[in-house]
Amino acid sequence: MASIKYNEKKKYYEVRYDAGYDGQGKRIQKYKGGFKRKSDAEAFLAGVVNSLNQGTYIEPQNILLFQYLNEWLENRKDELSPTTYSGYEVNIRCHINPIIGGIKLQELRPQHIRSLYNKLKKERILKVDGVQRKFEPLSNKSILYVHRVLAKALKDACDDELIRTNPADKVKPPSPDKPE
Repeated sequence: MASIKYNEKKKYYEVRYDAGYDGQGKRIQKYKGGFKRKSDAEAFLAGVVNSLNQGTYIEPQNILLFQYLNEWLENRKDELSPTTYSGYEVNIRCHINPIIGGIKLQELRPQHIRSLYNKLKKERILKVDGVQRKFEPLSNKSILYVHRVLAKALKDACDDELIRTNPADKVKPPSPDKPE
């Protein structure tokens, strides 16, 4: 069951829909507001109903990329060698999180990742752990390693049904630099 109503007081459309059932058979109702036009609310609702019918519905969450990556890395600490863990940690803390870590995990798109790679190719000053640091441009091989870490974490987010698709799969990382 789903409905669209206009909120006279707030001057926007609201959508209510059933997102399945809980463990006791009670309906789980969800609400989304803020649609200025009825057509926007209808389009949103059609997408939700379609994904519910196909079994691909993913609950909207406000987790940021940096929160997910930090938790993902911590949960894999025992599976990784100390050297691998250290490499992942540096790439996440120094390269990924300062540039795109503030984006919601479910709103991360391939263009954000492409932008990350372009920024990593340039000299930059970033605030890391509360300190301004200057970073030299990364080599293509280093950016490829950043890509592998990010792609693996996002693949796990897909497997955990936090996101529908892995945006890193749609981005071609740079080829490693060829020795001269």
